[in-house]
This record gives sequence, C-alpha cells and structure tokens, in this order.
Amino acid sequence: MPGRVWANGKPACLADVAKDPDFPRAQAAAKAGLHAAFAFPIKIGDEVAGVIEFFSREVRPLDPELLNMMADVGIKIGQFLGRQRMAEQAKESEERFRLAIDHATDAILFLDDRHIVRWTNRRAEAITGRAEEELIGRSLMEAFAGQPMAKAHLAAIGLNRPVPPLMEFEVFLKDGQALWLEVTSTAVRKGEKIVGWLLVARDQTERKQAE
Repeated sequence: MPGRVWANGKPACLADVAKDPDFPRAQAAAKAGLHAAFAFPIKIGDEVAGVIEFFSREVRPLDPELLNMMADVGIKIGQFLGRQRMAEQAKESEERFRLAIDHATDAILFLDDRHIVRWTNRRAEAITGRAEEELIGRSLMEAFAGQPMAKAHLAAIGLNRPVPPLMEFEVFLKDGQALWLEVTSTAVRKGEKIVGWLLVARDQTERKQAE
C-alpha cells in the first residue's frame, strides 16, 4: 500500500489487509492481528516526500472523511518539511557564499543604509588593519578612524553625496605599514531607495611603488 500511495500521491485505505490478495504483507499482518490499514502521502508541493501508514486490530470499512482529513494532515506535514528544507538550503547557500567571500583576495565590506558596517570578509582585516569585531557595528567613519585620506574619500557615502565608483587612497596599519587601496563602491538599491553599500578594496601597493 505505501508503494501505491507513493506512486499516485493519494491516500489509500483497506478494510482488512489480512484478506486482501494485493497486500504483500497479509500473512505477517494476520499473525500480528492487524486488519484495517490506511496510508497517506507527505507532499512537498507536487513531490511525494514520504508515506505514513497506520494499522488497526479491527476490521474497518472505508472512511472517506478520515482519508480526506489525513490527506490534509499530510499536506500540513509536507509544508512544515518544505519550510525546513528551504531553511537548510538557505543555510547551506549562506555557508557556501561565506566560504567564497572569505577566500576572496579583495576586502569586502557591506554597509546598511545608516552606513554601519554589517559584515566583512577575512581580507578586510588584513587591508584595514582592524579585526572583524572592530569593524562590525561601527560606522564607516569609525571603521577608518585615524585614516584621513580614507575618510576624505569615503565621506561622500556618509553625507549621501554622489560617490565616485572608483577611489584610491593610502591607509596605515597598526604596525605603521602603508597600503594603497583601490576601492569600488556600489549602492545596493531596493526600487529607488538605497538600502546599503558594498565596498570592495584591493591592495595596489606594489603597483603604486612601481610607478
């Protein structure tokens, strides 16, 4: 019966499985004292993700109302499993995205609409000289505190002025090392509204030293 339900995606009911010639486990059911049985599919959309089967020790006639009710239960379980599957897929996608971002050779910072740093990658620490916990939750100007050239170039974002798509400026790390950064800025929009900014910074120190 589970195979039949799985194949057609519809609930099924047998009044007495022990006497049904098409029930392959009839002999085992009779020995166990099982008679009536019904099964219903667990559906995620149009996909049958599983089948739940119940047995009774009594002989029971077909009950259309029970079948309809259990079919609805199967749909509800399927909806729950569907949401769980989507959550797992979203988590896996986020983990893959994070892995790719963290292995990027450029520093990446995402700012919200209030110009607060919401996430960065590992390269951002090397290029800005600040650990991730020093960047997350801080304003863009705080993130580049003590970096006058950076603040001068990035101020347009904080002041909501037109922002150059490409900027170059020098920053100094805590150990005194100087780095030249090439920074691209992209406004993240929802409709006409700017909801955040994506900054990508590339170390151009070698190129600058060679000029």
